[in-house]
Amino acid sequence: MKIDLTGVIDENDYIRYSQKFLNERKQLEENIASLQYKVDLLSSNEKKEVSNQEVKEKTKNFLKSEYINKEILFDIVDRIEVDQDKKIYIHFNFEQLNVYDSKEIDNVSVS
Repeated sequence: MKIDLTGVIDENDYIRYSQKFLNERKQLEENIASLQYKVDLLSSNEKKEVSNQEVKEKTKNFLKSEYINKEILFDIVDRIEVDQDKKIYIHFNFEQLNVYDSKEIDNVSVS
């Protein structure tokens, strides 16, 4: 069954609704990726449990280093992923560092 909608909806309205739909779909796909990332973090049993003091110490050493060698980087970072929209997801070796959303990273300070 084919329905002819010519004249029922204006072309500009169609374009506007279509763009709104595409934007909403993109946002939902980003939400799915973010939630999947969080699920992966929560379900990961590979992360070793360390004290907050050890995490702070290793993070300070990382931030103070003038040259980051492979050993220092591997001590802090488990893996780095880049999605098709060029968003970067960093998976740390310490669960305490994996709780931040990318929006919150700007507000994080190590004391």
